[in-house]
Amino acid sequence: MNDHDTIIRCLLENGRARVVAATTTQTVREIARRHDARGVAAVALGRAVTAGLALATLTKDEEQVTLQVLGDGPLGGVTVDARSSGRVRAYLKHPGAVSQSGEFGSVRVSLAEAVGTKGVVSVIRDLGLAQNYAGQTALRTGEIDSDVESYLVESEQIDSVLRCDTLVD
Repeated sequence: MNDHDTIIRCLLENGRARVVAATTTQTVREIARRHDARGVAAVALGRAVTAGLALATLTKDEEQVTLQVLGDGPLGGVTVDARSSGRVRAYLKHPGAVSQSGEFGSVRVSLAEAVGTKGVVSVIRDLGLAQNYAGQTALRTGEIDSDVESYLVESEQIDSVLRCDTLVD
């Protein structure tokens, strides 16, 4: 992550609840620039990068988390490799496949049409052991953060609330 971005972690209720907040503006800008992603494609990258970094906070040391959201929409899929240190990289399969037009600003941009509502959310945790931990759930909404939240609840059995948003200027 860029020096101006931040991940804050804390525990509440004697460790019964974990809170993670992340600002990923500079990192997402650079990733979107490298992919020439604009509009909805940039929003998808931003939400996936932030969700991937949030997942990485559940790891120890420099373990890596790979988040893949593969949908039947024109974007095709997004892959994020993230580490708890904030190192992250991302790949969007078809960044130019979605019209760059749309209403941006204070309204939350829907990703369902671009990502799709049929597909999978896959998480691979490289724990530095002989085998990686992998889990997968069905894509439901096409909204990356809510689908990753469902993954956490169903596959990893972690009660979760996950909200990631990206503002386009």
